[in-house]
Amino acid sequence: GVAPGLAAYTSLLRGIHEVSGRRRVYGQAMEVWWAMQLGGVKPNLLAYTAMVRCCVKGREMERALNLVDEMRQNGVRPSAVTYNSLLRGAAAAPLWHRSMGLVTDEILDRMEADEVPLDLASFTALVKACGVVGDVVGARAYFREAEAHGLAHSSASFAALLQALAYNQAMDPRGAAGSFKRYLTRPRG
Repeated sequence: GVAPGLAAYTSLLRGIHEVSGRRRVYGQAMEVWWAMQLGGVKPNLLAYTAMVRCCVKGREMERALNLVDEMRQNGVRPSAVTYNSLLRGAAAAPLWHRSMGLVTDEILDRMEADEVPLDLASFTALVKACGVVGDVVGARAYFREAEAHGLAHSSASFAALLQALAYNQAMDPRGAAGSFKRYLTRPRG
C-alpha cells in the first residue's frame, strides 16, 4: 500500500486531540508520532502544533515544552497557536520547569525569543492561569495588558476574568482550598 504522508499524520493527530479523552490522548498521539518518525516523515508546524495540543490535553506539559525545543532545533518556528496551546495547558496543569521557575514565564520568554506577539488568546490563557492559582492581581493585570495592546476583549476573555475572581473567592486566605495555588504567576512588586 501507499505510506501515509504528512497531511495524513497531521489529520490523525488533530482527530486524536478532538475525540480522545484526557487519559488516552497522549498515548494515542505518541503512537502516531512515532509511526510518522519511523516512516521518515518530517513534521511541519501544523504537525508539531497538533502534537503539542495532544500533549497539553494529556497533561504532559514537560513533553509539550520539549516538542517546542525540538521544533526550534529542526528549524520550525512555533506560532502563536503553538504557544497559546502551551499557555492553556499551564492553566489546566499548573507546574514549574526544571529550574523551579514558573511555566508561564518560560512560555512567555520563548514567545519573546521567537518574536511571536501575544494575541487575545494568549492574554485569555494567562488570565485563566492566574485565576487557577488564585492570583486575581495577575489576572486583572493581564486583562488590562490586553487592552493596552489594543485588543478588544471577547466573551471568552471576560469569562476568564470572572472565573479568576470566582476561583479567588473559593479559596480560603491560607490557600488551603487549592494545593495547586503556588505554581504559575509572575512575581508582582
